[in-house]
Amino acid sequence: MPPESVVNNAMPLRPARWVPTVYFAEGLPFVTIGMVSVLMYKSMGLSDAQIAFWTTLVMWPWTLKPLSRYSRSRCVAQMRKRVATALFTR
Repeated sequence: MPPESVVNNAMPLRPARWVPTVYFAEGLPFVTIGMVSVLMYKSMGLSDAQIAFWTTLVMWPWTLKPLSRYSRSRCVAQMRKRVATALFTR
């Protein structure tokens, strides 16, 4: 535990500083996966239509993430798992 003088001199946390940083950090994986998947698919020789389809499919979990905050029921979670399984298994 730090000395009391260090604790008392600590600057208060201001939401105006850390909230934008948190949202920026949450968006980094979305942008990174999107860009890397496009470059990877392009190097594999896929057409632009196929790149759009597969990139959209890869980004689907991040797209649906806000909806999961409002639907906490077990039924909805099982339905999402079944849809994801159906999409990824042909």
